[in-house]
Amino acid sequence: PIGTSFDDVISFTGSDRCDDSCCCANHAGYPCPGPDGDNDCSESCNETANNCTASDPLDSSCNDGVFCNGTDTCDDSGSCANHSGNPCPGHNTGPDCKDSCNENDDLCNANDANGTPCDTSKVCCNGSCQASCP
Repeated sequence: PIGTSFDDVISFTGSDRCDDSCCCANHAGYPCPGPDGDNDCSESCNETANNCTASDPLDSSCNDGVFCNGTDTCDDSGSCANHSGNPCPGHNTGPDCKDSCNENDDLCNANDANGTPCDTSKVCCNGSCQASCP
């Protein structure tokens, strides 16, 4: 009958149910989370081991929990280890000397490096634009 469960012997296709044409692969659900943006890049289906430990696809989005190292993606070994870009490029222009990466707050509001040029003939010193920095 339609909806009767069966096993198509393919481990990771989800729950097998008969459809209206016989016991065909009418699958519901997918047992492995796969790429889901967290820090675990080894959550895809591993048919051989019959578990969810295969590496997620290369460059799948992940999050290693570190804000200042840029955009995170999975590498080819199942780790969240590829990082690109800088979310805080640092001092831009003008007198504001608080444009650098603040890991504690996940914001771009940390003091720029002392000596960074700001305004005309001034430098950043302890977060403010001054004539000189001792």
